[in-house]
Amino acid sequence: GLAYVPTQANFIFVDTGMDSVELFDMLMRRGVTVRTGEIWGTPTCIRVTIGTREENEHFITALKECLAA
Repeated sequence: GLAYVPTQANFIFVDTGMDSVELFDMLMRRGVTVRTGEIWGTPTCIRVTIGTREENEHFITALKECLAA
């Protein structure tokens, strides 16, 4: 249910609606690394590299936990 930029690359740019630096820290504590969007002037966006099915599932679970916190 999050907005994202359509891509043909190996990453997705997602608007999470929360501060990307804070979210970065929360995800790192769960073993997930993303790039924050503030360097592109989009402080609520993260850049997520597409991984394996297992990695993607881990990311989605961690992201849901963080957004619910």
